[in-house]
Amino acid sequence: MKRTLLAAGLIISMLIGSSSVFAAGKPVLKEEKQIKDAGGDLRFEGINAPLIYKDKGEQKMFCDPDGKEFPDLLFSRCKHLTGDLWELDRQGAEVPESCVVNTDGTMLIPWSLCVIDVENEHYLQVIFGEEQTDNKDEAMMYVSADMFTVGFPDDKDVLFKGRKQLFDVDGEKLLTDYVFTDPKQSFAVCGVSYVANDRENTPRVLDASGKVLADDASRLGMVKRGFYYSYKDGKTFYYDDTMKQVAESEKEGMIIGDGLLGFKGDNGLYGVMTYDGKILVEPAYQNTPDLIGNGLLKTTLKDEAGNYLYGLTDKSGKVIFEPKYYSISELSEGYLYAKEQSGSKTTLLIAPDGHIISDKIEGSPNSGLCEDIEKGKYLILNTGKTLDLTDKKSIGSLGTGMIYARDENTKLYGAYELFDGKQILEHKWEKIESAYDCIYALKDGVWHVFSK
Repeated sequence: MKRTLLAAGLIISMLIGSSSVFAAGKPVLKEEKQIKDAGGDLRFEGINAPLIYKDKGEQKMFCDPDGKEFPDLLFSRCKHLTGDLWELDRQGAEVPESCVVNTDGTMLIPWSLCVIDVENEHYLQVIFGEEQTDNKDEAMMYVSADMFTVGFPDDKDVLFKGRKQLFDVDGEKLLTDYVFTDPKQSFAVCGVSYVANDRENTPRVLDASGKVLADDASRLGMVKRGFYYSYKDGKTFYYDDTMKQVAESEKEGMIIGDGLLGFKGDNGLYGVMTYDGKILVEPAYQNTPDLIGNGLLKTTLKDEAGNYLYGLTDKSGKVIFEPKYYSISELSEGYLYAKEQSGSKTTLLIAPDGHIISDKIEGSPNSGLCEDIEKGKYLILNTGKTLDLTDKKSIGSLGTGMIYARDENTKLYGAYELFDGKQILEHKWEKIESAYDCIYALKDGVWHVFSK
């Protein structure tokens, strides 16, 4: 995994205000505060989870949602990790450096040579480079002039020994119960718990507090949704991420989640039952049905040519679509999309309850649910109709199901939500941005901040 540090570029004081914005006679946004920005220095990084910053020469200075500056947090590039956590990157004196900060500017992992990976919403894995080495077998990471990587070194890379730790997102701290220095030592995260494998002792299951949940994890299997399983006396036992047993079954299968087990029937096909054994979906599918979207089940069959086809049922077993699609995948907010065949130029957009909103999406749907189905015409998600903005320009995303647009006569911006197709901000703003789950709208040197 290679990452190159880039450079780019961000000033403010606060005013407090409160009002409501009305669209079609209905309040849709609430103004929470105002931020003075007469110099126009406020900047936003990214789309789906933007960070606020200020230009400081060739670097950027981290700001909290109220525009407060953090002089020690000058960076070149940022990345949203999970929740309120951000990774900032910069070029240090000799090697690239990263740190982890909270939205409020609290530095949780100091500037250091490190690689940070999101394991799930509860844990990050952090690999620190600490000492140069010529031994590839003991190297944790490899560094060149402007890059760092784990995995396989390039010929000109400098090798570093180091340490591997987990960071507890909920507790906002590095865990010290296991600090691995051998690249072959590993963590496996499962919900709120994790398996520590130092390769010399029996792997154990622990929680973030260091409590041992299982002394021997060598006979445990793991389901990434946050469950473990084991076999004994012809039965399969299932445990949640705290190692509490939630189910047992004599049938071959796998836990699905939400109180459901997939099981293999006598016909060799798979169905779904509850933890206590009540069959909801008869065994009729090629693989264990998967939970997808807003609590639906993706089912699988093979056609005569051996191709896998996918369908949907609800958790009661009611068939929504027979397995007939080449693929079914998730977007956000429970929405799904499906392709009818390989190489299909159009895609179906499916609502959280399983009904088809549109079968005319070109290519793959937008993960932000902002579908431009014709030039300047956007799909209204709750009705399947279109919002006509062909008289507007400079249209862009404000996050999931929201867009901004500029009126060409006034040159001012407004905003729209695409679930019901309503205007949520009038066309009276010089700029509109989205950050920290709020909308920031600029007028006369003041950013008005609205909660969604």
